[in-house]
Amino acid sequence: MKIQQRTKIAFFLAVMNSCLLLAQQQDDITTEASYTLEGDSDVDQINYKIHAKLFSKMRKNYKAIFSTKLIAERSDVSYNVPILQENELDQFYNLGIELTYVRIINQKWNAVGVFRPQLSSNFASGITSDDFNPNLVVIFNYSSKPDRRLSFGTTYLSNSPIGIPILPYINYWQKLSDKAEMNLGLYESSYSYKVFKETTLTAFFGFEGFNYNISNNLNVGNRVAESVNYVEVRSGIRVKQKLSEGIHFNVHTGYTLSRNFDFVDDSQDEVIGFDMKNNLSIAAGLIINFGTKKQ
Repeated sequence: MKIQQRTKIAFFLAVMNSCLLLAQQQDDITTEASYTLEGDSDVDQINYKIHAKLFSKMRKNYKAIFSTKLIAERSDVSYNVPILQENELDQFYNLGIELTYVRIINQKWNAVGVFRPQLSSNFASGITSDDFNPNLVVIFNYSSKPDRRLSFGTTYLSNSPIGIPILPYINYWQKLSDKAEMNLGLYESSYSYKVFKETTLTAFFGFEGFNYNISNNLNVGNRVAESVNYVEVRSGIRVKQKLSEGIHFNVHTGYTLSRNFDFVDDSQDEVIGFDMKNNLSIAAGLIINFGTKKQ
């Protein structure tokens, strides 16, 4: 498989990992800042995220839950090589809302639908239709026992970099003991262990990435760069520390196994590729739960 095709597939997995993690999280507010050390890379960046639940409603028969979540993300980018033209390429934003519907079918089955319309751009010339990208996830969960779950379904990514917007999803989770659990999936695999009552360590392997529209297209010879893609494959350790009732602190540290930052055309083919070195990756943030159900 060609390197460019592997990069496209990795990017798809990275973006879908972000969508699926959001779908699985039921926290009221999550915040995170992440950074991969620059080293000798052509591009340096820091990413910020805040996800806040706006509404959650359980139906009277207790067999369905509907919730909405606000998504706000920003990437600050600096370049260590000259760019061909100035185009406000130092700040990108991802703003959207996530609609989640969970339906309990019976004691062993439930279904989850997630619709996530979002605007992803540097917004240099206002908001256009090119900034809009809807993502959709449909998952069925099967639990033969309470301590294990098999999940499978379909994902849709409107700006898929591999030309195929619809791909399958599969994941397996199992609680191994009172302190340990594992998660095996296409988008992230992990093993967690509660070392103390308030502290959980997780070893993980997964993907991170984004796609932003470039408002004023970048002309490079006879080609046009219309969006920016970033993907990193990383493995490391995540620490979740309970600070108080309803508040947890998360910190991730690991090492990137692959990194790609590219300007691409409307076919998601590389127009400008930047040299990205693998290095230490770190992230930290807070998880907040208010303990009350929004009506």
